[in-house]
Amino acid sequence: MKADEIMTGQNLDALRLTCRFDAERADYLRALADRMELPTAEVVRLALDSLTGRVPPSVFEELRELPPETRQELAWLTQEVNRIGTNVNQLVRAANALTAELLIDGYDPDPFEIEIALACVNDELRLLEKRVSDTCR
Repeated sequence: MKADEIMTGQNLDALRLTCRFDAERADYLRALADRMELPTAEVVRLALDSLTGRVPPSVFEELRELPPETRQELAWLTQEVNRIGTNVNQLVRAANALTAELLIDGYDPDPFEIEIALACVNDELRLLEKRVSDTCR
């Protein structure tokens, strides 16, 4: 069966996708396409068709039907992660600015103080991880 016979009647404009592969996967895909005498895009379509039959439809239904309290908790957790990221970025920016300024003056930062600050960040991340873990049970 030729590729143009396979694609006849399909709406190929429904989604156009650009996909990047590392060298090993690209070589594998090209070799497989050559062996099957099909375009690489058709080999990818066939692989997706094969996978589609193996993924239970309930997976998609479960994702769409999350209870409101779970969606609310996930939104809260997303906000918390964003806040932590913002705080970490601010700390790093401040530390870099301070370190650059102090190094000009010959200051040598105390590694113990840095360890204490990192321990505080780790404690916050552990609390968030526990909350995520408890929520996902």
